Amino acid sequence: TKKLTKQLAIQDLSGQDPSHVAAQHNQVNMLKILRHYGNPLNLKDHSGYTPALLAAENSSFSVLEYLIDSKVDLSATLRPKSHIYNPNRKEATLLTILIDTDNQSDQVLAIFNQIRKLHPKLLYMTLKDNSTIFHHIAMRGKEAFLHATLPYMENSQKTRKLLTAANAQDKTPLDICAGNGLNELRLSLIHI
Repeated sequence: TKKLTKQLAIQDLSGQDPSHVAAQHNQVNMLKILRHYGNPLNLKDHSGYTPALLAAENSSFSVLEYLIDSKVDLSATLRPKSHIYNPNRKEATLLTILIDTDNQSDQVLAIFNQIRKLHPKLLYMTLKDNSTIFHHIAMRGKEAFLHATLPYMENSQKTRKLLTAANAQDKTPLDICAGNGLNELRLSLIHI
């Protein structure tokens, strides 16, 4: 088994090991085997992606549920050195990737809520482009994520600071809502 464990830990030229590939392709059973043989499930590849970040990027939600259940650290921040998987992706967290996905299912919101509970500090992060979780919610018009987020943000002064922060384009979440005609979401943000 030592030889097999060593073979499973081999990384390719992009720094990916089998857990990255399994995460991209929603292969939960493969991750279970890898974990059984001691393969870490949270290594970053050369682009900065962990298996969890790749799973979110590729809508591999069964993998994300397995990683949550396995208590794998999901707090990594993506700071890509190159943009192999998503050329538009800049710095991101697992929560911002889930908000940015086109999938609007209850499953995505449930996963978001689980990660939010496990890693509440992700709610308060400001990324390098000065965007916050509220910028991502406003850009995507995802009011359900706003309602999932707000009850768990303990510090109202800190929350207001995130709501009034301007991103690299000098836009606040309220500006983004107004510019995209998201009046209901804008009103929800104003009443925080």
